[in-house]
Amino acid sequence: MTYVYKSNIQAVSRYMQTAPLECALFVPSAIGLAGCPADFSFVGCYADSVGKRILNSRGQHNPMSAEMCYMFCDDGVNTHFGMQYSGECWCGIHPELNQNGEELAAGECDFLCAGTTTGEICGGFLKMSVFEITAYKGCQYEALDQPIGRGSPPISGSEDTQIVGQPWDYQEKIDGTNFLSAQSDLPGACDGNDDHQKLLAQVRVWEGAAKTAPRIFCGISTRHQNHRTNVKAIKETWASHCDGFVAFSDKTDQELSTLKIKREGLEEEGNMWQKSRAIWKYINFHYKEDFDWFILGGDDLFLIAENLRKYLLSDEVKSAGGGIKNGGANPMYLGRRLRVFGEDHRMYNNGRASYVLNQASVGLLASHLDDDDCQPHRKTPWEDLLVSMCLKKNGVSAFDTRDTLGRERFHPFTPATHFGQHMPLDPADRLASGIVVNAWYMDQEVDAKFGREGYSSDSLSFNDVDEQLMRRLYHLVYSCQNDEVPGPESLPQANPVQKLVEIPEELTGWDLVERLHSIGLDSRADLARVLQETDPFKVAVDSPDKFECPDREADRFSLPDIRDHDNEEAFKAGQGFLYYQHLRKAGGTAFCDMASRNMPATEIPWYFCMADGRGSTATPPWSDKDFFLESMQKHGYRLTSNEWDVLPIEHLTLQGAIFATTLRHPVDRWYSQYRFEHLEHRDGSKPGSELLPFDLWYKKIRQDEMGDNAYIKTFCGRSSQRDDTFSEGVDGDGRPNYARDLWWSYHKFNTWGDQIAWEDLKSAMNILRRFNLVLVLEFVEDEMWALEEAFGWSLPRKQWLPDEHEAVRLDKKSIHAIGALPSEAWTDVLNANVFDFLLFQWVKRLYLERRACRHVDRASISDFQPQ
Repeated sequence: MTYVYKSNIQAVSRYMQTAPLECALFVPSAIGLAGCPADFSFVGCYADSVGKRILNSRGQHNPMSAEMCYMFCDDGVNTHFGMQYSGECWCGIHPELNQNGEELAAGECDFLCAGTTTGEICGGFLKMSVFEITAYKGCQYEALDQPIGRGSPPISGSEDTQIVGQPWDYQEKIDGTNFLSAQSDLPGACDGNDDHQKLLAQVRVWEGAAKTAPRIFCGISTRHQNHRTNVKAIKETWASHCDGFVAFSDKTDQELSTLKIKREGLEEEGNMWQKSRAIWKYINFHYKEDFDWFILGGDDLFLIAENLRKYLLSDEVKSAGGGIKNGGANPMYLGRRLRVFGEDHRMYNNGRASYVLNQASVGLLASHLDDDDCQPHRKTPWEDLLVSMCLKKNGVSAFDTRDTLGRERFHPFTPATHFGQHMPLDPADRLASGIVVNAWYMDQEVDAKFGREGYSSDSLSFNDVDEQLMRRLYHLVYSCQNDEVPGPESLPQANPVQKLVEIPEELTGWDLVERLHSIGLDSRADLARVLQETDPFKVAVDSPDKFECPDREADRFSLPDIRDHDNEEAFKAGQGFLYYQHLRKAGGTAFCDMASRNMPATEIPWYFCMADGRGSTATPPWSDKDFFLESMQKHGYRLTSNEWDVLPIEHLTLQGAIFATTLRHPVDRWYSQYRFEHLEHRDGSKPGSELLPFDLWYKKIRQDEMGDNAYIKTFCGRSSQRDDTFSEGVDGDGRPNYARDLWWSYHKFNTWGDQIAWEDLKSAMNILRRFNLVLVLEFVEDEMWALEEAFGWSLPRKQWLPDEHEAVRLDKKSIHAIGALPSEAWTDVLNANVFDFLLFQWVKRLYLERRACRHVDRASISDFQPQ
């Protein structure tokens, strides 16, 4: 029988946050510390080995503690966890703890936990402080041989008796519709242009909002010290835009709608879980049938209720929730998702940004708050984590609330803080001076975006807002572009459309492109409007033959002509080969079919013109040029198509090669991919199953693949970021071992974020200038002049319609996304891919110039220097 040694008692008891300490002394390890308020118990200190790990999955964090490690490992499957080397957390299922030797003396584990201020121990060098995950039983003050029941005493120091096993005193219901008039004026609120105002300038208050549709209850947690500051400011600003409001406090103030909520334990930051449990029980008992949705935050929360209504009425929420009535039949849990330890399976909604439940989830949560699995006596400040854990144990996970551009709606800091945050070039530098971002936030953030790019125009919550800022944000959002401040009976109107950014007429050539790029960095929506409404590249012609060759060479993007025309002539004579960069859903399959009509079948690889001859799962990274060159030589191929990877810039120097690609409007490309993959069930969905609307499909798939602005990512010349992770050698069938490791290059660029640097855009344009042929799918009826000039081809392509049967297109017309998608979805996708749209418009100009200016002398290939 093993015992917890006295030398570790203080550190271990701090893990458990227990009082009195004596309940942990000399307890057999089979019971461990299960008698205290936590559901894990200390087992002992054990030797670990790199070759024979006693626990098998690892996370790392600073600060580290048993509590943090437990939160990481407790997924309903793991049975044990342990800390090692100060900051490592390991998990396992029924581990063999003695495989590296018998249990060590407790003092052998002597490394302080990373970031500790309390002397907690987290293993040692290849030594593990091991804990067992146990069912919660409640702190036991009686003899250990007596059964532990659910009617356990409350936390020491409790001033109330709201505990498990006793009738709950639900207290009297207070009127949650006692609203104050909104503040009528705030002199100077609209003056200046600080970072709060810069970020909120892109937020649009939904003009279609109507109170009680749906019915929203707004709750905040506060203390009496903040009643006349933050709570009063909330009551005089955004609270009146809710349908019900209560501030749950330690004292009751009927004027301000504050209620002293009874709970187990003291009113203190370290006991927020008990306060949250009491709040949700109170809401469930008194208000569940009165409202459809319930939001809970702190007294430093700023809420835009109209945008919350808009999101709750969206197709996305209605579909997931199973309807509108009472917030839907399915339990919903909405907010700002963060990840404990950065692990996806540890997702929770951060309480700073507020979180939202519908009727079904409020009832579910309240009915399980007393379950052992939901830790009803635990004393901890992490109420948001415990709410998430309790819901997850009962089948409800945090819902992804980002908009179709991947931008967040719920925000844990002030607008200015978010506006000023920026991602360090190296994540390891996140603690360096000048990096304006919280380290814990970076560790937990999901696909972090910064500045304006990370914040939805439908943003609905901010945090860390004091009394003065509360009033100013309210006026910035509701009155700075309107004459009157709206009260609860007068809902706000949308902000007016901003004036179109002007482009000087004298700006041409690369100066013009750079100016357009800079507009996009500041506002993608502005760039999209400029490209559509002003046609800076002069490509809006009725037909390609209407475009006239510019008089000035300075206005020409096709000069100097840096294509290798000698290789073109050699290709026509049966020498060399054609390298086609196949962009998904941009006409590549039809191009390959056209090649088969103009070239001998023996010269074309059978699998969509890819030279490996086996299919996508065997295609290596295309930086391995030796692989496909050997395959081409072996089979006598003179065409190779690269769909699965970026264009390696070194391939531009391949001997005897000529290059081609096809682009189409980026929104049409996304819509075509939706039709091809989802409507035809190539994405794993089953025929006959319910199909996702485009916006929900796009939101999901853009995170899994190359993401937005794929054209630039393909042609900018950056190396393939994952190539160094592929295995060497071949398997028994002669396939490269890295085939099993293959991850399409679409995934490689998720680390880019969404900003496109000027250097990458210009490099992509220069590389495309090197291509012998850059086709535009919208000009498909005109392309034969270019195909004959570059390749000597005379037979046009067949055109394929990506519908349910991939039927041959008879009318030779594409289905354009602008006519098929809701206007808001089309605009969102265009804005997200606006740098690709800029490149696409430039490519159209390049195509039209080459067509209209074929008489211009061609420059030598030696002039080409990619930038």
